[in-house]
Amino acid sequence: MNVSIISHFLGPEAEGLPKLARLGYAGVEVDRRRDVAMPGPALRALLEKSGLRAACVMGADPGLAEEDAARRRERIEHLKDTVLWATEVGAGIVETVPMWRGPQEGWQPAFDHAVESLIEAGKFAGEHGVVIAIESVNRGETRLVVTLAQAVAMAKAINSPHVRVMGDTHHMHMVELDLGRAIREAGNWLAHFHFSDSDRLPPGLGSMDLKTVVSALAETGYAGALSLAEVRPVGDREISARHSLEYTRALISACELREKVDR
Repeated sequence: MNVSIISHFLGPEAEGLPKLARLGYAGVEVDRRRDVAMPGPALRALLEKSGLRAACVMGADPGLAEEDAARRRERIEHLKDTVLWATEVGAGIVETVPMWRGPQEGWQPAFDHAVESLIEAGKFAGEHGVVIAIESVNRGETRLVVTLAQAVAMAKAINSPHVRVMGDTHHMHMVELDLGRAIREAGNWLAHFHFSDSDRLPPGLGSMDLKTVVSALAETGYAGALSLAEVRPVGDREISARHSLEYTRALISACELREKVDR
């Protein structure tokens, strides 16, 4: 496992990325194209110059599960564009959240529409060497993919090596009955992971049992990023970034070492 953070955490990328590199970060998560102040190739060059890699591109795709075919087409093309943006900045993973808030009786058709949309998008992603990661989010934001198990079920229905799933401790804390079990059951389907403490605080400053989360990830052999993409700073941003990196690194080291001892 490794630690990444949102690319603009310490300000616009031109000034913030070198600072993140000096703090010891090796990777960042890149926000959506519209929220980055420079073209993809220029951002990639700056990342390389700073000694950083792009772990993932953030994304949200309301409309992939809609009944309206024109609306689905619009969002499929948007997701494809995000995949191309990922190739420009050198990221191998694109996050997607197939939002849907319809009535319960419409859940299965919505699920089927999302699967159909992501089959096409996943094929496109594979052609460009990118993996799409389906994120489960809390019921306040969607009624379609709420738990990691539902995300895995969708990925299995899509049946593509280029569509996997991702977790987010913020959402999991609200919906999963047992975080460790949810992670272990998702297993090798996990391609990415958003990491924060309760209320999106920096790791170690809230009330979540993050040791259980990281231990379960270590048990599955997860080798991707713990991304501090949506951590909210407490006080000075640079202090928050440094603390989050040091705490998360130490937690990863302890949990991975314990996993070796247990074996």
